[in-house]
Amino acid sequence: MLLNAVVSSEGSIEQLECVGGPDELRDAAMDAVKQWQYSPIEVNGRRLEEHIRIGVVFSLTTNDYKAVAESNYPVSAEVFASSEPVPPPRHSAPEREGEAPISDTIEGIKMQTAEVFTAWRNGDQKRFQELLDGFAFEDPTMWLTSTFGPEEGPALVRDYEISFEKFKGHMLRVVEYAKETTDLYVEDSVVPNPPEEAGQPDGPPAPLQPLKVENFRFFVTTGPGDWVFSFVYADGAFHIIGGTHTFWNGNWRLKQDMNQRVMVMTPIAVK
Repeated sequence: MLLNAVVSSEGSIEQLECVGGPDELRDAAMDAVKQWQYSPIEVNGRRLEEHIRIGVVFSLTTNDYKAVAESNYPVSAEVFASSEPVPPPRHSAPEREGEAPISDTIEGIKMQTAEVFTAWRNGDQKRFQELLDGFAFEDPTMWLTSTFGPEEGPALVRDYEISFEKFKGHMLRVVEYAKETTDLYVEDSVVPNPPEEAGQPDGPPAPLQPLKVENFRFFVTTGPGDWVFSFVYADGAFHIIGGTHTFWNGNWRLKQDMNQRVMVMTPIAVK
C-alpha cells in the first residue's frame, strides 16, 4: 500500500490519502497509520508540518524479502498473515565441476555473469536459477556474523536479502538482451568510501577486518543502460553485496532518521 500523509507540527497524522494498493487492504493500513506518532521535523528550532509518503507491505510470512525488494517506495511497515518464524536464509552454490574456475578478475566476474545469460538463452531455467542464486553467500547469516560480529551481523541479514532480491530482479530484466557473450562488457567502478560514521553508534556497521569490496560496471550492448553492483570474492566465486554497497549506502541514514522520527507504530491487523 502507498499512502500520502501530512504530519502536523505536533507529530500526528493530520491528513492521509491512499494512492496505491489493493482496495481490500486499504482500510487496515489507513486505520493503523492514523495512530502513528512522529517526532516532528525542526528547522531553526521551529517545528514544521511535513508531507511524507508511507509504504506498507502486506505478505503471507515474515521476512518476505522479495515483496519488500519489489516495492518502488521506501517501506515504513511490514504486515504478515503468519507470525511463524522463518528459518535463516541459505543459498545453494552452483555445481561447476569440469568448468573453468571463476578468477578474482574482471574476466572472472564477466564469466560468472555470462553463465547466467547463457543458461537463459539455452532455456535451462533450473540452471539459470541455480547460477543466479549462486551469487549470494551460501549462508549469509554466518558470513555477516563473521564479518561484522555477532551483534551487528545478524541484523544485516534482512538488508542483504532484500538487496539480493533486487539484484535477481534486475538480472531478470536485462538477461534477455544479451544475445551473445560478446554483448556483455564489464569494467571496474569506484568503490564508495565508508562514511565517517561507520562503526559509530549512529552510523552504519564497519567490518571487523578490512573488507575487499569490488565494484563492477556492467553494460550490454544490445540492451538498456549500464548498472553497477558491489561484490566480495570468496570460496572461488563472486558474491553480491548490493547495488554500490549494501552496508553503507544512502539507505542507512534514511532508515535511521525514520526510526528516530516514528515514536509510536500501532500494529496493523488484517481481517
